[in-house]
Amino acid sequence: MKISQILAVALFTAFASAHAGINILDSNYRLASSPYVTHVDEDWSSDIVSFDWDSGGNLYYSTYDTEYWLFTGLHKVSNGVKSTVVGTDDLLAMSGASVAAAGNNIYFNTDTARTHLYNESSGLLSPISTEASYNILAHDNALYVTAGIAPDPLKPSVTHNHIFYNRINPDGTLAAGIDLGDTGLPNSGPLAFDAAGNLYYAPGYGDKSIYKWLAVELEAAINLGAQLSITDHVWLNYGSAYDVSGATSMLFDSNGDLLVTLTDFSHPSYLAKFGVDDATGNYDGNVFNIFETDERPGELRSRDGKLYLADGNQIFEIESVPEPSTVLLTGLGLLLAAGNMRRLRKAEAV
Repeated sequence: MKISQILAVALFTAFASAHAGINILDSNYRLASSPYVTHVDEDWSSDIVSFDWDSGGNLYYSTYDTEYWLFTGLHKVSNGVKSTVVGTDDLLAMSGASVAAAGNNIYFNTDTARTHLYNESSGLLSPISTEASYNILAHDNALYVTAGIAPDPLKPSVTHNHIFYNRINPDGTLAAGIDLGDTGLPNSGPLAFDAAGNLYYAPGYGDKSIYKWLAVELEAAINLGAQLSITDHVWLNYGSAYDVSGATSMLFDSNGDLLVTLTDFSHPSYLAKFGVDDATGNYDGNVFNIFETDERPGELRSRDGKLYLADGNQIFEIESVPEPSTVLLTGLGLLLAAGNMRRLRKAEAV
C-alpha cells in the first residue's frame, strides 16, 4: 500500500470514529479532527440551531430544547471562553431558525415571529421588528427575511411565504421592511446570494424547487416595488433526487457551487452540492452528496473559505481533502524529518 493510501485510511478511520453520527459520502471532503464547538447545557438537552460571527471574530450561536423546541439561549464564544448573553430569563419563547451577524449586530428570531437584536453595547432589543420572521440572512447592510403571512385573517393557519427587505440603521435597528413579494408557497425557507448578487430561495416544505431572481430583478423589487414572483424562476427541482422534507439552509461555496442542507424527520438528512455553470449561472446538472446524518442539521455558514455546519449540539468544520500528491509530499516530509532526527541522535551519540 502506498504512503498516501496509508495516511488516507488512517485519517478516515480517525474521523469516522470521532463523528459517528455523520457519514461522509464525498471523498473530497472530511470533518476537522475535533468539533469547532460543543454545547453542554446543565439545565436543558439543547441542540444548536444557527450561528454566525461578528466583525471581531466572536462566535454567536442559538440553542433550543430538543424535547419542547424552547429557545434556551444565545451564546457567545470569545477567545475560547463561552458565555450565555441571552437566556430564558431574558426571553421565554419557542426557538426560531436563524442567527445572522451584520458587523457587531447579532440578529436572531423566535417563534413569536419576531426578529431580535443583540449588541454588546446596546444589549438586547426585543423585538426590533414587528414583521413575521422565519429565516433571516444578512447581506450588504440589509436583513432579508422569509416569513409566512396569512392572506385571510379568518384563516391564520393558512399562510403564504413572503420575502422582506430591511435596511439596517447605524444603531443596528431595522428600517421599515419592504415586502418583496408573496411567493404563493405555504412555507418559508432559506435564502442565499451568489457572487453576482443574484438571490436564491428554497421553500422549507411543500415545494422542492429552488428559485432564482437576478440582481436587477431584486433591485427593481426594492426600489420600484416590482414584486418578486416564482413564475418562470425555477432554478432547479431536487425532488427526483432526494426523498426529504425540504431545504433548511444554503450558501455558495468558494467555487461558486450551491450547498444545501436537505432535512428529513424520519430519514437521513443530507448536505448536497449543486453545480453551477460558470458561463450561464444555470444549474449544470451535477449534484454531489457531501454527507448524510441522522440528525436534523442546523444552518450552514462559510468563513475564511471554510465551511461550518451545526449538527446536534455541535458545530463542525468541513475541510477540503488535499490532493493525493499533497498528502504524499506531507507523508514523505514526515518520514524525512523522522530520518533526520534519527541521524542527529546517532551523531550526538558518537
